[in-house]
Amino acid sequence: MTAPLYTAAMLSTVPNAPVQLPNDPGTSHAYRLLDELGIAVRAPKTSDDTLGCWARSGAMWLTGDRQPLEILSPLASSARGALLALQSLSPLLQKTFPATFSPECLLGERAAIAGYRRNGNRNCGNSSELLSTRNGVVALNLPRPEDWEQLPALLSRGTAANWPQENNWAQLGQCLAQQNTEDLLELGQLLGIAVANAANPEPPARWLKHLHPSVACPPSQPPLVVDLSALWAGPLCGSLLSMTGARVIKVESRNRPDGARLGPQPFFDLLNGGKSSLALDLPNDAGILQALLQQADIVIESSRPRALRQLGIDAAQLLHQKPGMIWTSITGYGRDRELAIAYGDDAGVAAGLSKELFELTGRYLFCGDAIADPLTGLHAAIATYALWLQGKGGLLDISLCAVTQHCRQHPTEPTSAERAEARQRVLTAPRIEAAAPRARKPTTAAKALGADNRQLHQELNLSC
Repeated sequence: MTAPLYTAAMLSTVPNAPVQLPNDPGTSHAYRLLDELGIAVRAPKTSDDTLGCWARSGAMWLTGDRQPLEILSPLASSARGALLALQSLSPLLQKTFPATFSPECLLGERAAIAGYRRNGNRNCGNSSELLSTRNGVVALNLPRPEDWEQLPALLSRGTAANWPQENNWAQLGQCLAQQNTEDLLELGQLLGIAVANAANPEPPARWLKHLHPSVACPPSQPPLVVDLSALWAGPLCGSLLSMTGARVIKVESRNRPDGARLGPQPFFDLLNGGKSSLALDLPNDAGILQALLQQADIVIESSRPRALRQLGIDAAQLLHQKPGMIWTSITGYGRDRELAIAYGDDAGVAAGLSKELFELTGRYLFCGDAIADPLTGLHAAIATYALWLQGKGGLLDISLCAVTQHCRQHPTEPTSAERAEARQRVLTAPRIEAAAPRARKPTTAAKALGADNRQLHQELNLSC
């Protein structure tokens, strides 16, 4: 058997004394997270630097049209606080995460690599647009060719002389103007198309639901993490856990590998460098996947629950068999709404970010680049790690929309006068210069698809 990559000496433990947080712009949010996750914590009173974090993050530079836009929600300081909370539990992460890279800059990292710019009511990646309907405004996200092919079904309850051709957003806007928002939301859910209500965002929901809880002795060695997720939020969670000392195995289907492999490559390397790669022929290799999951301490996945059930994999059953195991499930709106899909941009719209920008500017605009993804990856990582350290297993139901809602909450809610002042500033000129997005340099290239198949089969005795 191959020697383990990590040793017990690298393992963090739950501190005997309360965690002492530094005086930092992210401290208030870090305190809130650790306290909610059962970690005793102390924190000094810190001054609010919501705008400073936002301007440094690169997300402000990506928000708006003619000029970068301020936003009242403490999104960037929440991102900073989530990483600060994770670092407070993992001395190793304090060494492996670049000291010169501000944590809030994770929000603009993909845009920095891909060369994205702010795009007003179109998202940075050009796959989504905020469009008026007969009775409101929606964000429609169509990243795949098959999404455009399904538009006749999505628009079936309105009238359209000409169905929109692929990437013809002007024509699509004309069609949507004849539709009711409620019909689009209902049909989008049935068809698997991401539609978010910008004018009437989702009601508040808990960002973390801890289901099927179990208790085990605190761990004595670093965890084996099986990362079944794709794109951004889940892989970021897995990458951060890897930086705490976990061994992470990225599992992909040969028929449908992680779409982020299509590029940009440096971004894929940032999220997946340092992970082993196992490629499976699913559903034929479902037994191999089952054997691997039975050995995992932590599982990260971002698929609809029914996708794994169709492979004969039941998260609740696996958790029952292995107390202390954590199953981190990342979805758009939560596992109880598995038909409703979301990507990072439209999830931010559903969480109320475009409505907030409308209240400031009079226009519905996108906020940052798929901002719900990095926010969720950060929060999934601290939730998973904090509970695993305490031996508290279970299914962590985490949604892009609810995490973004959570990050919008102020320690002290702005008054109506402060909101009016912010609106006046936004309508004139930003009072602080927005920094362009920047990214870390990958230290390790991501493995080729299935590069570690032979080694993992031998080491972990994977067989049907």
